[in-house]
Amino acid sequence: MKDLHNGEFIPQIPRQAILRFTKPYDLVVDPFVGYGTTLVECQRLGRNGIGVELEPQIAEVAKRRLCEELNP
Repeated sequence: MKDLHNGEFIPQIPRQAILRFTKPYDLVVDPFVGYGTTLVECQRLGRNGIGVELEPQIAEVAKRRLCEELNP
């Protein structure tokens, strides 16, 4: 699956942006969701997230990652 998309980045980047610029329950919009790293961090930090991904196979990876993540 790595061959489909090469935009994956470390979770600390969206995590720091989310912590710095949002509060719990705020909405974060990711127009290039990719593998869902930003949305996973939103879930972990108690934020709501919406993501857009045009490539269906990559969107399924993001969806699977979100479903595997606990949502306290």
